[in-house]
Order: sequence, then C-alpha cells, then structure tokens
Amino acid sequence: MIEIASKRYSQSLFEAAVDQDKLDLAFEELAELKRIIEDNQAFFKVLEYPFITLNEKIKIINEVFSKSFDVIICDFLKVLIEKDRVYILNEILSDFEELYYDFKRILKVQVTTAFELEEDYRVRLIDKLKEVFKQDVVVEVSIDPSIVGGLYIRAKDKVIDATIKGKLDKMKDNLLHDKN
Repeated sequence: MIEIASKRYSQSLFEAAVDQDKLDLAFEELAELKRIIEDNQAFFKVLEYPFITLNEKIKIINEVFSKSFDVIICDFLKVLIEKDRVYILNEILSDFEELYYDFKRILKVQVTTAFELEEDYRVRLIDKLKEVFKQDVVVEVSIDPSIVGGLYIRAKDKVIDATIKGKLDKMKDNLLHDKN
C-alpha cells in the first residue's frame, strides 16, 4: 500500500514539475529536503502527530519552508499533510529521484568500497562506468570494510562483484564443491 501511494504522489509531483518547467528545481529542492529530513527526523515526526491540528501543521510548513523552497514543493508538502501521508515522504522522495533519473536518462550506480575513494580515482571510476553502461551516471558510494578491498557495483538489475570478499567466497564455494 505504501509503495503504491508513494509512486502515485511522486508521479503527480513529477508531472506537475514538468508541466510548470520546474523539474530540475524540484529535484534539487527535494534533494535538499531529503538532507533536512536526515538531519531533523524528529521535526518531520511532529508533522505526523494527530494532536497537532492541520492548520498548525500547514503554518509550520509555511514558516519553515516558504522562504527557501519553491511553491511547488511547499504546496506538495501541504497536500501530504492534508492527506495524512507525511509518513511516506522518504519513499516519495526516492520514487521522484528514480523518475527524474529515468527522464534525464541518468543511471544511478551504487558503489561499495572498503575505504574512502580518492577524488581522482572517483572521477576515473565515473568515466569508466559511463563507458560501460553507455549513459550518464550518478554514483552513490558507501563504505563497507567487510569487503576487504575492490568494488561492489550495483546499477538497476546489474551487479559487478569485484571485491576480495567476493573472490574469496567463490574460491570457498569451488573448494567445497570439488570435495563433493
């Protein structure tokens, strides 16, 4: 149910942003909103409280966001409040991001490394991923020391496991299967 609702709301916002020629602006502001939510989760929980009236919640949105966000985003937040859907805001933001990248023909690639990538290596990696996938990419890097070294790359339904842990796991599987 949440997935269906979040997709509908994100699609509606996406279409409104395209119609108003504010798609890039909406994307940037929603990315900022996502950062704000991550830093202030308690604030957004307040907007879900049933004992705060609808008018008070809308007043909060006006006071907090109207000076720094476009009307399309503020109005959208108000709709979520009116429809009691603030609790799916994170899912909506993710769905909108996916719609945006699809529309712009940008592939979101998740890269996991054992340690922080140096900037020059990151730039070369992005260039190589563009070459491999034959389209523009946005790279999201996460760090997981358990992979020991190498890279784990996920882009939609494609996975490239070039990690030391992955190679060790394959060797272990091969050794176990050879015994049997």
